[in-house]
Amino acid sequence: MVELCEIHTVPELFIPGKPALAQEFFAKTAASEAVIISFAEHNGSYTAAVNSAPFFGGELRGYLSVPSFHQNFDVEQGYIKSPEIQAQLAITVKSLQD
Repeated sequence: MVELCEIHTVPELFIPGKPALAQEFFAKTAASEAVIISFAEHNGSYTAAVNSAPFFGGELRGYLSVPSFHQNFDVEQGYIKSPEIQAQLAITVKSLQD
């Protein structure tokens, strides 16, 4: 089952403590066999996420970077245009199934 979770909205960032939605997200990820996270890289955030997964109890089974996003991904049709990146995606998905 695929489920999308939004952790918080911008105003909630400034409320001290652990937001209920963040706690719910953590509980769902802890109970999941796999979690797929997609985000835009900004100032090394992609590298930081890949390198920090083990520190949060995560087992990184694969990752995929789509460089030059708008050149390699058709936003309107929702697919990867690059055959090379499509092949990398297939390998990454297979690593989740093994």
